[in-house]
Amino acid sequence: MLDPDKSETRRREVLHAAARVFSENGFHASTTEDIARAMGSSKGVIYYYFRSKEEIYLEVVSTAILGAQERLEAVIERSLPPAETLREAIRVHLAYNLNEQEEGYYAMLVIKDVRTTAPEVREEVQALQRLYIKRFETIIRSGVETGHFESRDPAVTNLNILSAVNYASDWYRPNGRMSLDEVIDHIASQLVEGVLKQPEAAGGAR
Repeated sequence: MLDPDKSETRRREVLHAAARVFSENGFHASTTEDIARAMGSSKGVIYYYFRSKEEIYLEVVSTAILGAQERLEAVIERSLPPAETLREAIRVHLAYNLNEQEEGYYAMLVIKDVRTTAPEVREEVQALQRLYIKRFETIIRSGVETGHFESRDPAVTNLNILSAVNYASDWYRPNGRMSLDEVIDHIASQLVEGVLKQPEAAGGAR
């Protein structure tokens, strides 16, 4: 019998190799042979764990979204003030997406290719995305309702924030002039400050 730990490690290797292949070639143009070549193994290894490249893609992305959801729930359950909840949610999201040791990193390599996948794969991924977006939005909505955040549309504000944190995956480089922690702190502070309710200007209407 296979060692469960070794088996899981090998499975993760397949997923990570596939994510890199998909990101380089595009999902549609990639083959299981390409994935096997990237791993330095045979296609038989791929098919031992997965039935198709669609199944691999779905697991890469769905595993990451569900992992992000768990991390978000852990932040929300801490019942911090709205600004701190938002700051921590952004920090956790970025740490998951920008660290290549995390599943979120690999999902961000290929998430844009969801448009080229089979309809059933696309629908499942998009359903998971909607759940995450709506849950994140509850943080913004709570801040607006309690008067901590500016009275702007929570859904639009939420999408702006998530767009900004997801875009970081396109430009962040580990060997850049800022460390990962510095990048995360900078983005989180800037985005939180952008939604905080500002005091009325001196001399303003009363």
